[in-house]
Amino acid sequence: MEPKVTLMKDSHKSQSDGIALVIVLSFLVLISVIILAFFSSVSTELTNSKAVANSASTHQLADSAVNVVMAQIVDATKGQDSANANATLAWASQPGMIRTFDTSGKAGNFFKLYSSDQMTVPGTDFMADKETPAADWSKADNAGLYTDLNQPVLTADPAGLIQPDSTKPDKYSAVYPIVDPFAEGMVDGFKLTSRPGYADAKLPAPSYNPAQATSK
Repeated sequence: MEPKVTLMKDSHKSQSDGIALVIVLSFLVLISVIILAFFSSVSTELTNSKAVANSASTHQLADSAVNVVMAQIVDATKGQDSANANATLAWASQPGMIRTFDTSGKAGNFFKLYSSDQMTVPGTDFMADKETPAADWSKADNAGLYTDLNQPVLTADPAGLIQPDSTKPDKYSAVYPIVDPFAEGMVDGFKLTSRPGYADAKLPAPSYNPAQATSK
């Protein structure tokens, strides 16, 4: 009778191989998580950097506009002609412009306080009609080009004549930052020659202003 030989698998080796496989897979998962976290961090930092750069650029552009206007005001109100230091000038301000005059009342230079290809022009050459924007300047499509300096702010007022939504009882009154168009007839010498986009003086639409002061 021949002896039987039984072959048994090395269980210890199998367990070691399994543990090694689990460790390798764990490291691969950990490395993948670290790589993904790195790329996510880089993307976030790039986005934040672009936002900061855009914000800084916006602030610089805003500051440059303010600095230009400040320079215009300083130059216009110094009381001297840049071409003749001995000439004394008077000045008068208005929304968007400062005008200068010599001692005889003759117009000197006009200093614009709004964007223009010619910020300072001789008073004799200034033509208001050429500075007036197109009739459709107040449309939403031109919001990036023009600003109504006298745009009213609506305030809640039970006795107000402005009712933006006819389905709601809320009423408002308009508060104007520069000139109140309803002063016509109450203030001597004040008169509006036109009311663009303003059908009824007593019932102004919120987006319209009969006394428009425009800046480009």
